[in-house]
Amino acid sequence: MIENTPTTTNPVLVCVGTTNPSKLEGVGRAFHRVFGGNAVELVSVKPIDINPQPMGLVETLHGALERAMQASRLSSCDFYVGVEAGVVELLPEKYVDLQVAVVIGHNGDLTIGLSPAFQVPPRLIRLVTEGRVRELEEAVEITYGVADVGERGGLIHLLSKGLMDRPHLTEEAVLMALLPWVNEDAYRR
Repeated sequence: MIENTPTTTNPVLVCVGTTNPSKLEGVGRAFHRVFGGNAVELVSVKPIDINPQPMGLVETLHGALERAMQASRLSSCDFYVGVEAGVVELLPEKYVDLQVAVVIGHNGDLTIGLSPAFQVPPRLIRLVTEGRVRELEEAVEITYGVADVGERGGLIHLLSKGLMDRPHLTEEAVLMALLPWVNEDAYRR
């Protein structure tokens, strides 16, 4: 638990714009780390009309923001969270996968965090950029025969041979977005 994080008897209620178990696990881990003295309850909110494969940082950020906003419209929570994985071209034909987290406090404060990024193998990204599949998860199923990889350990788990998993990347992104609650003095207006 962070030293200056208040402990109350009320649970911290977190509405998350996803039904994905990997994302929910990562969000839960991050909130438990920050608000460790409190019980944390997650409310999963199914998002609608979200782009299945954001390309570029702007689309990925928009997806995370839209997920958080949809969660905030449907429930009354202490925090509203949106996490979106997207693919960003950093150099010509060199793409990385990363997650963007948006956290909105009950008072309307909005913060953003990013996960570590990893390079996507060329054969996977080609299937997406050539329009042969709608999203990276489909490319993984075609290439590796692994269905629903994003709802389990994620592509990072497959590529790292188990050294890293998607819940960890989600946790890191959400932790970065929670910094203003970890160190309120640094972020006061």
